[in-house]
Amino acid sequence: MAAAVASVQPGYGNTAPLQLEVDFGSLDIAQAASCLKTLIRSHFALGGTLMNINVVDERQILAASQDPEAYPDLIVRVTGFTAYFANLSPDFRKLVLERIVRQAS
Repeated sequence: MAAAVASVQPGYGNTAPLQLEVDFGSLDIAQAASCLKTLIRSHFALGGTLMNINVVDERQILAASQDPEAYPDLIVRVTGFTAYFANLSPDFRKLVLERIVRQAS
């Protein structure tokens, strides 16, 4: 995916961002960091210019959708901006939730 997005970069100043929701599941933190580092370096080495990465697990976002105030520090990438999940409108929360759950399936 990183190679495909990097190959269509329209040039500096106008970018085609790579939007990722990453759930490392059972990987330990060192494995997760190594995988993410490789992905980021590969994308930029191939000519990519912008990445938006959410590192969140599906269970956490599902729980936060039920009780946003219990997750005041949960930061998510929306569509072109980053925000605290609890501060989003119900419509934006639903948008983020559906994207993350759909990609996890």
